[in-house]
Amino acid sequence: MNESQFLFVCCQAGAEQALKDELARNRPELRFAYSRPGFVTFKLPPESAAGDYAELPSVFARTHGFSLGKVQGFDAAKLAEQAWELVASHPAIGKPVRQIHVWQRDERLPGDDG
Repeated sequence: MNESQFLFVCCQAGAEQALKDELARNRPELRFAYSRPGFVTFKLPPESAAGDYAELPSVFARTHGFSLGKVQGFDAAKLAEQAWELVASHPAIGKPVRQIHVWQRDERLPGDDG
C-alpha cells in the first residue's frame, strides 16, 4: 500500500505530551504526525496493518483506532455519508465494518468546567 496510514489516539485535553512520550517509549515505531487538544495521530510504518494496534500500551489513551481520513461539513446526513464512503473505499479494511465511532471533541481544558 502506497498511501500513508495513521493511528488516532484520544486523550484528556492537556495530556498530549505525556501520551506522545509514553508511546515513544512503548511503541517506538509510531511516528508522531499531528495533534490538537485531546487528539493525537501517529504515522504507522509502511508494513503495518491496523490490526497490529488493536492493543495500545497507554494509560493516557481514552480510545484509539485506525484513521480512515477526515470528513467536513455541517449537515449530519452528509457527514455520515462521507464517513461511510471512506470506509468503503479504504484498501486497509479487511473485514466488514458495522460501526463508526463519532464523538465530540473536549471543549474545555480540565479545571475549566471540562
